[in-house]
Parts: sequence; C-alpha cells; structure tokens
Amino acid sequence: MYPGEDGEFDTPDDFVSPGVLTIPRDELIIVELVSEDVIHSFAINALRLKQDIVPGLDVRIAFQATRTGEWEINCAELCGWGHYRMSARLRVLEASEFVNWVNETEAARGRLSEVSQAGRR
Repeated sequence: MYPGEDGEFDTPDDFVSPGVLTIPRDELIIVELVSEDVIHSFAINALRLKQDIVPGLDVRIAFQATRTGEWEINCAELCGWGHYRMSARLRVLEASEFVNWVNETEAARGRLSEVSQAGRR
C-alpha cells in the first residue's frame, strides 16, 4: 500500500500496486508483513533479504535498495499448496522516476474513479 496525496497511510486516498512493489533507489523502505494463515517468509534474494512472517505477529523489515532494476520477491517458506503462486516483483526506480510513477498511478486512479462515478448516474 502507498499513501496518497496526503502522505498518510490508512486514509481513503491510499493505493495498492498488486504484484509489484515499486520503490525509489537509496531510500529507507519499511515493509509491514502480516500472515493470516501459516508461517511465510518474505524474500528478495537479489538484496539478500529474508524475513519470516508468523500469524498473529506484526513484523516489519527495513531495507534500502542501492541500484535500479527489477527482481523477484518470493515466499521462501514451504507454506502449503499455493506456495508456488507466491511471487511478486520488486521494481527499484530513480527518485524522479518514482515520483512520476506515483503521479501517473494517482492520475489513472482518478480517471477510473470518474468513469465509475459516471456509470452510476
């Protein structure tokens, strides 16, 4: 989840980017990890990063990516039948590219909201 224009989490303007974690290079990133079922393990092998996630515990992991690119995020714990589907991408952008991405994402969200509201009339 990303904060919207107000810069605050847990407000109506927050947005998500399913399947891709997009972050700026050289910024401290804190990810809050929560499991609702079994033990999982958040792993970004390219960054030598791995953190177990235990149901009932709020776990945070902090990291800083120092180069741009795209890498796999996966579950490194054999957690059950759907384990093979548990993957996503980490995309690291230069700071200016990240700002552009956020602005484009928010603009697209605004256009979708306008279309949705027009359909309700």
